[in-house]
Amino acid sequence: MIINQAVKETSVSTDDNPHQRFRQFLRQADKLIIDGQFEEAKSLIAEAKKINPANSFIAAFEERLALFEEKKSLKSAPAPRKNSPHSVPSTPAETSSQEPVPESPVSLVSSDHGQIATPPVPDLSVESLTDGQSPSRRDAGVSDDQQPATSPTVSLSEFEDELRMRFNDNLQRLVEEARGEIRREFEAEYLKRLESLSAEQDRKMELLGARVPETKEERLALYRQRLEGWYQDGVPAEKTSCLELRELLGLTPDEHYAVDSEVRFQLYMRNIEKRIISGESGDPIEETLGKLKRLFGITPEESSRLEPSILASLQRRAGKGRLLVVDDDLLLLETLEHLLQDSGYQVLTAADVGSALEKLESATVDFILSDIKFDLEELDGFNLFRTIQEYSHLRDIPFVFMSSFEDGVIIRSGMQLGIDDYLVKPVDPELLFAVIEGKLKRHRVLAQH
Repeated sequence: MIINQAVKETSVSTDDNPHQRFRQFLRQADKLIIDGQFEEAKSLIAEAKKINPANSFIAAFEERLALFEEKKSLKSAPAPRKNSPHSVPSTPAETSSQEPVPESPVSLVSSDHGQIATPPVPDLSVESLTDGQSPSRRDAGVSDDQQPATSPTVSLSEFEDELRMRFNDNLQRLVEEARGEIRREFEAEYLKRLESLSAEQDRKMELLGARVPETKEERLALYRQRLEGWYQDGVPAEKTSCLELRELLGLTPDEHYAVDSEVRFQLYMRNIEKRIISGESGDPIEETLGKLKRLFGITPEESSRLEPSILASLQRRAGKGRLLVVDDDLLLLETLEHLLQDSGYQVLTAADVGSALEKLESATVDFILSDIKFDLEELDGFNLFRTIQEYSHLRDIPFVFMSSFEDGVIIRSGMQLGIDDYLVKPVDPELLFAVIEGKLKRHRVLAQH
């Protein structure tokens, strides 16, 4: 009745969770074991075993139940009575020929020592079957030589200590298994959380327009772009960022070396064109080259390999002409500089009128391209043109305005001043190249006459 009710209550309360039903059966079985209701406890353990027969808790509870049953049987075992009416009296001959055999203790608990007398148990060990003594005589406490024997005794405290030790061992094993299960569940939940965070981060990056490069070409292009920004003013002594980015992109040392060399050579050549060919450096050429080599980590072997390219660039750029570009928009200024240099021109740049006049004092140019409106919100481009017209060696240089103004009054004012042409921003590269080539050709023809 108790078992049916417990099973019914457990089934109703945890019907949808076999794991909870399993634990509930074992909890109730534990209470029944403590209360001495062993049969009921066996039934509940059997119910739990149906749910998860391979669980190690089943064996532990069965062993614990057996220990409690053994302890109870020892406490409740009946003491043998003396002078039983069914006992067979000894014959006088037997009495005279045999020594009296001491009786076993008759009580479970000795009044003198507080010990429990354990009933004789047949010893079926290998030693007992091979020493020539029969199990029945050993059980009776009598050897084959009619030697007296006493029943083994164990104290109650020793028996309880043994039970406690075995129970603690089982408990420790169960605790370790529970900890392992909890650790595995935690690790699985932790990995699931990491995957969720990674997916959320990828989604945010996608919303921001940032994307992790997937192909090898995309990774190399991104690496090259970042190195160009980091090496702009020279190769840094500390390359921690480069190493971290290389690891993130999964690039090999050979791939890093190839991109690193390409970026260093490109920036070295560009600075040679900017400082030497364009006349920006006031130092001797050899000294300037030495500084640039140290700045971009150019080895003697690399320098020898780059010399033919440098000479070819000098000859090509000397033939196409030197340009001065003036604009306060630094991004546009840099873009135009690279665009024109890639087309073979020598390029000088200035962000304001004062810098432009300084460059004209130290270097000769073949063409001037200038904005009209600068940061001071004045038409400084017109002032630059008027100042240039005051110098006889500069007034014949082709001068072209570029501006976002499309006001006809401003355009006519520039034309009336004597400028050669007017380009509207954003400037079309093809139109820009056509204007430069046309003005330079006309300027050279006039210079020959």
